[in-house]
Amino acid sequence: MGSMSSNSQSAGGMSIHTLLTSPLSQSLFQKAVIQSGGDGHLMMNSLAKAQQAGETFAANRGIAADAPQAIEKLRQLPADKIMGDLNMNTLFQKPSAKPDFTMPMVDGKVAVDAMDAYRKGHFTHVPVMVGATSDDLFGANGAMVQGAKSIADLLASKGVPLYRYRFSYVAESEQAANPKGAKHASDIPFFFATLDQRFGTRATLRDQALSTLASDYLVNFVKSGTPASRGAAQWPAYQPGQPFTLDFTGHGKASVFRDDGSGQ
Repeated sequence: MGSMSSNSQSAGGMSIHTLLTSPLSQSLFQKAVIQSGGDGHLMMNSLAKAQQAGETFAANRGIAADAPQAIEKLRQLPADKIMGDLNMNTLFQKPSAKPDFTMPMVDGKVAVDAMDAYRKGHFTHVPVMVGATSDDLFGANGAMVQGAKSIADLLASKGVPLYRYRFSYVAESEQAANPKGAKHASDIPFFFATLDQRFGTRATLRDQALSTLASDYLVNFVKSGTPASRGAAQWPAYQPGQPFTLDFTGHGKASVFRDDGSGQ
């Protein structure tokens, strides 16, 4: 498969957990990058919870679960009735007692309990790059930041070549609005070298230099399984007893630190 890699962020990062552990995707890729994807447990649902969410969804749109031709009525719903008020801003704010939407469901065939599979060693053993932003969703001690550390600890203990990062850099034009650090998904334009699309003329020389640095690390990881950038800090593997993490600092540099467990 050459140097085929799986790489994605946020919900996509959660999908990488599914790909790494799914029985149907073994040996289909050679590297994986999990950016702000939690620990593999975040928001996965059981069949029972998914069925309940489906019934609640229908009821909220005037369709009883036992109504004649309920499926046909659901299929006829227009897009705005299906979406309702669900978006990235309301996703984590909706009442959780009876949600009318569902996250990916563990069926044991396509998707399994990722954390359980990791613990048992039932996953694709490939080099993994994992991390989060410094002020990611739920804060520095939340599910994204601590999830990245949990996965780093677990996969490193299984002998997987593991490279962990923290992205602390905030674009110079947005620093005043983000005093706590880099927000969720703010690393993407830097890793993917799309600053022009994101910031246009607001991108500074420091922004561009940091983007070149981050993109180099990512591209070289995809090519070889080892993240590297010419003239920058060597990125050591994260190993049991040696929890080295690369920080893309607020000053626009790459700096290695040892995470003692107090958080990113």
